[in-house]
Amino acid sequence: MTIVESIRLDAVYADGIIGLAPSPQRTGKTLFIDQLYKNNLIRDRVFSLKFKQGSGTQKKSQIIFGDLGLDSSLISWHSIVDPYFWSVKLISASVNNKDISITSRTAVLDSGSANIIMP
Repeated sequence: MTIVESIRLDAVYADGIIGLAPSPQRTGKTLFIDQLYKNNLIRDRVFSLKFKQGSGTQKKSQIIFGDLGLDSSLISWHSIVDPYFWSVKLISASVNNKDISITSRTAVLDSGSANIIMP
């Protein structure tokens, strides 16, 4: 799938790119990741994005569904604090090892990927 153009989406309730939102967003639709899990196509209800670094045929961006194939002790798990966004509790923030003043106690995690293409 690919999204070539999106217009007038301000009045549309969507469930994220190919259904990867944390919830159905009040649409009543079934999420893509939930369908994979429900149909036993993946073992875990998780996904991961790996973005291409550099150039060459050996380095390709990937989206991985289900088992991430990683040692789970290397992963930090955080609870989502809002069912409509990939948001987590924010305790502090820093830039270049310098603490910055924050007023929000929530951070929205966003890959910034506006164009995910699947075969």
